[in-house]
Amino acid sequence: MRNPVEGRLQRLLAVLAWLASEGPAPLADLAARFDVSTHQLTVDFELANLCELPGAPDGMIDVLIDDDGWVHVDPPHYLARQPRLTRQEGFAVLTTGRAALGLDPTLADLESAMAKLADVLGIDADLAIDLDPPPALELFRRAVDEHERLSITYWSAWRDERTTREVDPLLVSFLDGAWYCLAADHASGELRRFRLDRVQDAAPTGETFAPTGTATADLDAPFDAPAQAVAVRVWLPEDARWVAEYVPLTEVVDAVAAPAQAPPGCGPGYTATVTTVGTSFLARLLVRARGQVIDPPDWRDLTRQAATDILAGYDDPA
Repeated sequence: MRNPVEGRLQRLLAVLAWLASEGPAPLADLAARFDVSTHQLTVDFELANLCELPGAPDGMIDVLIDDDGWVHVDPPHYLARQPRLTRQEGFAVLTTGRAALGLDPTLADLESAMAKLADVLGIDADLAIDLDPPPALELFRRAVDEHERLSITYWSAWRDERTTREVDPLLVSFLDGAWYCLAADHASGELRRFRLDRVQDAAPTGETFAPTGTATADLDAPFDAPAQAVAVRVWLPEDARWVAEYVPLTEVVDAVAAPAQAPPGCGPGYTATVTTVGTSFLARLLVRARGQVIDPPDWRDLTRQAATDILAGYDDPA
């Protein structure tokens, strides 16, 4: 049986999308069209007015029923237009849809939609996708269930360094194509998210921990920048627009020409602000994108130094 809350949410999104496309409509007509009572639809609209959809600066949903009983809605822009997926997002939808078909092959509409999506992406319908779980996955799952403290060796992509620490695993989840664990980190005294394919060694310490309310923390919540994080303003060329999808950016500003404070050699492009913990990840990103640091000034040589180190590696006979 379908969860009533899930059904209400799906109906509400359908109503909002219809209003965004067709414009204002009488409440009674909407109730008849979507087979729901006017009272229930009014309650759903009241709840919608309290909701904010993440990812859009104007994400608040504004629904108004006027004195004549007409419903007006001002949703985020992506409800009013046909959504467009990046190739990466399309591939993720295709993978998830095919997994659902593996559980229930009778979903004819889903099968048809996935076939059309595969055709648009240029992916063979017989393509099989096998994802090997990280070696530490089962150990972390057991640690969550049995409240076992673990000692782990972890590689940080941001700092390009390995550290050994003790953690109390609270929650394991699959997110954006990778397995993560939310854990209480004894080294920092904070809740941290660890990507399990970067755990190079893990073993129980023989100790257990008492679970707290933090065990219900949402792994899907946005990453909070740690206290030592630095906001770096960078210049990126026009053909590096993919960076905005690859890395969470706090600000993107188009520039017809390079800003006056940009390092020499920067042409037309755009500027962005990236939050980073160390220079290793940022240096690799800028070399790949041919970008340059604008602020802080003492980081402006980061791309050149990283490129020099890469070239030195190729020149080394060893």
